[in-house]
Amino acid sequence: MSAETVLIIVGAALILIAIVDSIKINDSSLGLMDLKLKIPLAIIGFILIIFGGYSIGMVTMP
Repeated sequence: MSAETVLIIVGAALILIAIVDSIKINDSSLGLMDLKLKIPLAIIGFILIIFGGYSIGMVTMP
């Protein structure tokens, strides 16, 4: 598994953690993280996915 693939997987995991913690079940969220932590996690995850995809594209292009 290349480093670019790991970046994409870690980015997706960070976004999923932020989204899953925001889902409300029976009118209450899980409450694992504060909103001030969820937003930066999602932004970092998004940046990692973009960077990983860009890196894979640069490596595979002739």
